[in-house]
Amino acid sequence: GRGLFHGTTLQCARCHRVRGDGATVGPDLGNLVHRDRDSVLRDIRTPDAVLHPDYVTYVATLKNGDALTGFLRAGASGELRVADVEGRERTVARDEVAELRPSGHSLMPSGLLDALTEDQVRDLLTYLLHEPVTRSRAEVEGVLKSPAPVTDGRPMNLVLVASKQDHGPGQHDYPAWQKKWAGLLATVPTAAVQTAWEWPTEEQWKAADVVVLYFWNHDWSAARYAQLDAFQARGGGLVLIHAAVIADTDPERLAERIGLSAQPARVKYRHMPFELRLARGAAITGGLPETAALLDEPYWPLVGDAGRVAVLASAEVDGAPRPLVWTFQRGPGRVFASIPGHYTWTLDDPLWRVVVLRGIAWAGKRELPALLPMALREANLRRE
Repeated sequence: GRGLFHGTTLQCARCHRVRGDGATVGPDLGNLVHRDRDSVLRDIRTPDAVLHPDYVTYVATLKNGDALTGFLRAGASGELRVADVEGRERTVARDEVAELRPSGHSLMPSGLLDALTEDQVRDLLTYLLHEPVTRSRAEVEGVLKSPAPVTDGRPMNLVLVASKQDHGPGQHDYPAWQKKWAGLLATVPTAAVQTAWEWPTEEQWKAADVVVLYFWNHDWSAARYAQLDAFQARGGGLVLIHAAVIADTDPERLAERIGLSAQPARVKYRHMPFELRLARGAAITGGLPETAALLDEPYWPLVGDAGRVAVLASAEVDGAPRPLVWTFQRGPGRVFASIPGHYTWTLDDPLWRVVVLRGIAWAGKRELPALLPMALREANLRRE
């Protein structure tokens, strides 16, 4: 949806802005999150039906025969500024204008959506009608008072693994996540944090208590599976975020080791708002609300047997509940996986952070209660 809004086909961003992103020639569309889908779709399909009183289109006919069409902007005395459909402004002297009259039509052209598929229209409306979820301070502080999983207080060796960003702004930003979370976790006295690029070294596999993967691994090779097998056989903990559960080929081999997996050719995905329903009675989700709204990217249906995993959170997608957060045990090794994590705003969501931090603690068979207050740090909180 964002790509369509800013792309060359629709070129909406030449005139409009959404959540601070775009131009200011036309109305700011940040308020569309308070509108209903049908009325917004109607305004796009038939822009002349309801004209914004602050954005009346004028036609300025000049004495030399030229005509300017667009919105009027405040200018210096004796000048007329006109912003056109291309997002450009032209200034002329008022004494050059022979006639100035409202056109009665919207500056936005009709038929913008005619060349789009139904899925593309849905994506565009999702971008316009939904914004990243914010949490109140009271909501977050209530969660932080809930008990964390308790095991023991031994030191924990963590390895955070990332690769280059492979999506647009604010999406799959693995390097930014690695830098931020390495800094956050390094402040915990019981945590020793290392980072790795694309894959841990042999020494890191041997020393790590928990390996956290947040990147799209295009090389699930036999050698890498062997390292993972040895790590799990000695009781190592594995945490996978979003694209880390993807295997380009033979996803069953990955699902055997992490419970469930995804493959681009077989699994659907969609950028969308959804309500995450959290499991009751699980240590990781204990004390958390029963539901949490998110705007992210679910994968479904996942490859593997959902009966082999403990589903911690699911969401209704295409008429069925889809597992999006789960734990899995393979011998003495523990796995925690979260499909949410496509967008940077989810990585900064304090409730999601609490779930993942607890997942790290559970995977490493450690107690890390000191991690939880850090979910507030640099989080996306709404001021009350």
